[in-house]
Amino acid sequence: MKRLALLFLLAGCTADEPAPEAPADPVVVYASYADKTYLPARLSRFTKETGAPVIVRHAGREAIVDDLIADEIVPPADVIITRSVRGVVRGADEGALRPIPEGTIPASVSRGFTDADGFWVALAYRVPVIVYDTRVDDLPVPAGLDALAHEHYRGRLCFSSSENLVNRTVIATLINVRGVRPAELLVRGWVANLATTDLDDEADLLQAIEAGRCAVGIASSTAFLQFAQGNSESATAAVAPAGAGIDVEAAGIGRHARNAAGAAALVAWLLDDEYQQEHSAATLQSPASDTVRDVPAGRVSFDRKAITPGITSVAWADEEALRLADRARFP
Repeated sequence: MKRLALLFLLAGCTADEPAPEAPADPVVVYASYADKTYLPARLSRFTKETGAPVIVRHAGREAIVDDLIADEIVPPADVIITRSVRGVVRGADEGALRPIPEGTIPASVSRGFTDADGFWVALAYRVPVIVYDTRVDDLPVPAGLDALAHEHYRGRLCFSSSENLVNRTVIATLINVRGVRPAELLVRGWVANLATTDLDDEADLLQAIEAGRCAVGIASSTAFLQFAQGNSESATAAVAPAGAGIDVEAAGIGRHARNAAGAAALVAWLLDDEYQQEHSAATLQSPASDTVRDVPAGRVSFDRKAITPGITSVAWADEEALRLADRARFP
């Protein structure tokens, strides 16, 4: 019966008419995006260009990696996108990812933004910045992280919760560069200068500086740029201190991917200059590609070439950073 049906189907096609192509297999993407409309809208262009449909599923930052490691995602993930390197590194360490095929990552993405073993690649990045109130006349522009422990900032400093990724990135980087004890001494110096300890997230911190509740704090470059966009008359400014670390949005291919070829094609597409440009503009992150203009540049100035990512080591020091913050009574 199946053979008869096939004969009828072929009879309907003339010699000059090629048989219709079978639709491409879908690419299943799991992402830790809070905005559930952003990726489907962006990835619709991938479908138009390749014919491959994309199914996007969303989950929390930790839950999505937990489920990937436990192989409890249905359907299995072809591609996973995490908003922090911590997730994709954990997935790689637990054997939940497969190596990205050679030739997928373009030369425009430097080695510092890729996993040494080939399990993941950065799509975009953000750096910690020191935000300060330009209205305070006797407040020196912070020269770096060490300056924040100086008496000039006594009763003027504020931080959001140690659970926030930007604070964990800074502390983990200090541990990696200086060692646990010197890092803890510096963090304790910051705590001694705090004006308030009741700021949950970066938005709260930026609002507190704008309102004059404190004068200096640390936020991610993305959070500051978002705040600046929404507050054109803001009195805040920001500098990117050396040695503060870096965090990335990253992508990897699931170990149990059903469409590994489609997954590799999508990862390559995410690193293409056109997507890199529009993604940077939309998310206010800096692009991973060296050939794409850094859209968020302007309100935050930093030397891209001077950044030493050390991305993986930041992820590995994350738990120690949380323990240090707890000992130092960091907010």
